[in-house]
Amino acid sequence: MKFTLFLFGFIIAVSNCSARSVTDEEWSQFKTKHGKSYSEVEDIRRRQIFADNVNNVEKHNEEYRKGSSTFKMGLNKFSDMLPDEMPRGLTPKTQKRIAIPFSSIKVNQISQVVEESRGPTF
Repeated sequence: MKFTLFLFGFIIAVSNCSARSVTDEEWSQFKTKHGKSYSEVEDIRRRQIFADNVNNVEKHNEEYRKGSSTFKMGLNKFSDMLPDEMPRGLTPKTQKRIAIPFSSIKVNQISQVVEESRGPTF
């Protein structure tokens, strides 16, 4: 019981650190739209994650409006999740990049270099 109260207090304290908190209506609409429902404690946690993601999207889109980014971001059914909770394949991939000076590649070698950089296929 004490741990639950501590956790609840900690989550509330952390939630006050967001640049902008989401309104009850925004949170409720998100959950309704995407069929989400949580226990009381989990709801507080998910709402904070959602608020952080809303802030990140708004910050990024401001950069887009200024011309500092080439794409806009939006919210979706995963907006109340942390990156490590996302289904596999939805987070940005870390790809192995190879640097080969262009002048050292002959035209007929390009397809071979591309195939080698992809690695094994399963």
